[in-house]
Amino acid sequence: MGKENLRTRALLHFGLGKRLRVVMQQLSLRLVSRGLWRSEQSGKDGDASAQTNIARMFEHGVGVDKDESEAILWYGRAADRGNAGAQNNLGRMYEDGRGGFVTNDEIEAVRWHNLAAEQGVKEAQFALGNVYDEGRGGLKDTDKAVYWYRSSANQGLKEAQFTLGSMYASGQDVPKNEQEAAMWYENAANLRFTGAQNNIAWMLLGGQGVPQNLGLPKDFFIAAAAEGHAFSQLSLAHFFHMNSIEGGDPDIVAAE
Repeated sequence: MGKENLRTRALLHFGLGKRLRVVMQQLSLRLVSRGLWRSEQSGKDGDASAQTNIARMFEHGVGVDKDESEAILWYGRAADRGNAGAQNNLGRMYEDGRGGFVTNDEIEAVRWHNLAAEQGVKEAQFALGNVYDEGRGGLKDTDKAVYWYRSSANQGLKEAQFTLGSMYASGQDVPKNEQEAAMWYENAANLRFTGAQNNIAWMLLGGQGVPQNLGLPKDFFIAAAAEGHAFSQLSLAHFFHMNSIEGGDPDIVAAE
C-alpha cells in the first residue's frame, strides 16, 4: 500500500474518530441535561435527594454552568427537609464563605454541621471537632472536640483518626496516652494516611505505646514515602542508613 493511501486512511480514521468524540460528548450532555430536568422536576416537588443532586451539579458544574449561589439555594431546600448530606454541604459552604452571598459564618456552619453530625455524617462530625478544637467563633470546647473526633474516627474517617492520635501522642488538651495514640495512628495508617504511617512507624521503632518492632516500620515508611510524604522519605533514608551501620538492628529514637 502506497504512502498516499496510508496517509489518506489515517486522515479518514482521525476524522471519524474526532466526529465520534463530538457525537459522544453531545450525547453525554443530553443525558446529563435530561437527568437535570428530571431532578429539577422532582426537586420542585420537594424531593430532598433530587434537590441535593441539583445542588451538587451546580456546585461542581456538571451538565450546567457552575453556580455556587444556585447550589446553596438547592442545598438549603434539601437541608430544610432534613437531608443530612445537604446539611453537611451547606455547613461546609458557610464555613468556607462560598456562593457569593454566603459569608464565612462559623455559627451557621456549626448549626448545619451539627444537624448532619447528629444523623451520623462522619465528615460533619470531623468538621465540628475542628471547630471546637480550634475554638473558631469563640466555641473552644475540648470535650466536644474529642467527642466529635471520636464519633467520626469510629466511623472510619482517617483524618479524624490521625487527629486523635496526634492529640493523645502529644498530650495536647487531653491526658497523654501513647497506647491510644498508637491505636488511632495504626487505624489511619491502614487507611493509607501518610502522616499516620510515618508516626506509627516511629512508635513501633521506639516501642512507644506498642511492642517494639524493627521490621514493620519499613513498610509504613515505604508506603508513605511512595505517596510523596517528605518526612517519611527522610525517615526511610535514615532507617536504611542506621540499619546498615548497626547490621540489621537500627537503634533509632522515635521523633516527637
